[in-house]
Amino acid sequence: MLHQFTRDNRTTLAFAYQEAADLGHTTLGNDHLILGMLCNARLSAFGILGEQGLTLPQAREVVRAHHEANAADSDPDKDRIDEDRDALAAIGIDLDRVREAVKGAFGDDITDNWGKRRGGRGRPGGPERAERSERGPHGRRHGG
Repeated sequence: MLHQFTRDNRTTLAFAYQEAADLGHTTLGNDHLILGMLCNARLSAFGILGEQGLTLPQAREVVRAHHEANAADSDPDKDRIDEDRDALAAIGIDLDRVREAVKGAFGDDITDNWGKRRGGRGRPGGPERAERSERGPHGRRHGG
């Protein structure tokens, strides 16, 4: 997809990622894209934003203050825990009971850093790989 972006837009995106990282944010948001635009003087948006009185230092401070004020509202770990709690409940597993049992036995909360699991969610390769593994080397299902 990035090959469809102009060089200036790719540069802006790189600036936006760097701004997010510099602010200690783990996700890229629209606010970071605006910061990226303010970093790239070659963009027409840079001039337009500047004409409106928006500067990079000012915008950084607004983004920093916004994220600090809304940190409790947007917790990606909590969102993932809620999603997983619902999915596990559908198959009869109470995540909160498992969590308390593990914490009682080992003193660790299994949901610490829940959203930062290595390798993402699910099996490596996803459903496509699982389907391929059901087939033999010539694409035929085993046992049939």
